[in-house]
Amino acid sequence: MRVLSQEVAMPDLTFWTLTEAELGVISDGAGCGAKGANVPDWIFLDACLQHDFEYWVGGPDRWRRGADRRFLLNMLAAAKAADGWYRRWCYRGLAYAYYVGVRSFARKFWYRGQPRGRAELDAALLEAGVQSGSEG
Repeated sequence: MRVLSQEVAMPDLTFWTLTEAELGVISDGAGCGAKGANVPDWIFLDACLQHDFEYWVGGPDRWRRGADRRFLLNMLAAAKAADGWYRRWCYRGLAYAYYVGVRSFARKFWYRGQPRGRAELDAALLEAGVQSGSEG
């Protein structure tokens, strides 16, 4: 881990290096949506999975705002890439609605404490009976 300050160390893994199995353990298969609130997978799946990863890694509470902001920006980028002005307009509205929902209701899912890294992911994979992508 790379140390950012005396109190917080940067995790030694990134979203973009995760295997599908690792991502499945981190997002526990939910991806987009929480109980009763399903985000459109067809447009926002990557944004949701990256957001799930950031919530799993966790860290100081001040990092949560950045994770949620990146979630919004990723959803807005996906909306902007959609075909048709009406879809872009609708998806943009959905992105803001989901952002407000996350800021309002997802605090309890943020992992507080020293950010999780490769060792914690390997332990979670072992517990779930999944082979680590970092082995072999």
